[in-house]
Amino acid sequence: MGDERPIAIREGGVPVPSKQAVEAVHHALALFQEMVTTLLVRGRDYGGIPGVAGQTLLDSGANLVINAFDAFPGERRVLRMDMGGDRITVVMEVPLVSRKTGQVVATGVGAASTLETKHKYRWVKAPEEWGYEQEDIARFRKRPKGKEEVEYRIPNPEPEELLNTLIKIASKRADLDAACALPGV
Repeated sequence: MGDERPIAIREGGVPVPSKQAVEAVHHALALFQEMVTTLLVRGRDYGGIPGVAGQTLLDSGANLVINAFDAFPGERRVLRMDMGGDRITVVMEVPLVSRKTGQVVATGVGAASTLETKHKYRWVKAPEEWGYEQEDIARFRKRPKGKEEVEYRIPNPEPEELLNTLIKIASKRADLDAACALPGV
């Protein structure tokens, strides 16, 4: 009658996939590739990120993938939160839960910090209003803002205002990580 075990068999203590398991994986990968080519749109759901080689799954694409696997993000957990001086770091974990079984099918981890360039600095027109002297201002990075205006990049004077933003970013990054942890992604 043949081997009907769907997952794997053991020969000499070494796991060996059955023919049915291999066929199931091929079928699942073909379905996933079809989903990628028919559902996901380059530039919206996946694409290149400057400075990163290859294609990256984006937030909207991760949501489509999670839904295609008939799953949803479960209860998010803060794994770590450090608040010291002008630095805040948040690390989040999110499980993906199967709608059919209620079981966790993947888990992702994401982090965000005020040490990231986009949070570490703020662009301002008048650094002297933030207490900086001319010798400090001369060292700040500048960018044109209009014909005669210039903005200066100063250290973010209010990093604690970013706590909610950091939690949201870490959470979204955990969603992406979990979507990429799903089988075949």
